Parts: sequence; structure tokens; C-alpha cells
Amino acid sequence: MVNVSRSTACRAIRRVSLALQSRARIYVRLPTQEEAARTKDKFRRDSGIPGIFGCIDGTHVRIQAPSQNEYLFVNRKGFHSINVQVVCDANMKLIDVVARWYGSAHDARILRESAHE
Repeated sequence: MVNVSRSTACRAIRRVSLALQSRARIYVRLPTQEEAARTKDKFRRDSGIPGIFGCIDGTHVRIQAPSQNEYLFVNRKGFHSINVQVVCDANMKLIDVVARWYGSAHDARILRESAHE
């Protein structure tokens, strides 16, 4: 356990989050046509399944209950969260992250809406 005040921890988390966000577009991005072709080949070699260039899944990141629209953040397991969609390539490199949905949002809705971003 680290012995720092809550406000100090919040400031540190905010700084790290902003630093990661500012660099995310450099490292987390959809592949070019050439990269997608190489990834499809690797998935086919490793799994025998053709035409795959990414694996997608969602996860719930627990949060403190917000003061506004609190009920929207309660997920199906009963705790407050943000529902995060992540896509990785054949080398388990992140190629897409959508982390803006409240916990009660269904995975299918997040996938459907992410096609419009």
C-alpha cells in the first residue's frame, strides 16, 4: 500500500491517463491493408481459420459510483463500471480500444456503434 492522500493519487492517475491518451493514436490503431494481410496469414497459420485480422472482447472496468446518471453505470453483475471494447491482432497487439460506454451498455450495442466512429 502506498501512503499518499486521495487528492495526490487522483492527480497522479489523471496525469498518467492524459499521457497515455496523448500517445494512444500512435500505438493503438487499425492496421493498414498490408498489415491486415500479414495478420490474416498469421491467424490462418495459427488457427486454421481464414480471414481474421483481429480478436474482439469486452471487459468491465470497475469505477466509483458517479454522481450523475449513476444507474447507467451499474452493469449486469451489479457493480458500477465502464464497458470497454478491445481488439487485438495475431501478436496480441492492441489495434482498437473503445472506453466510453457506461456499464449497462450491451456489448452488441458497443460493437454496432463502434462501426460509426
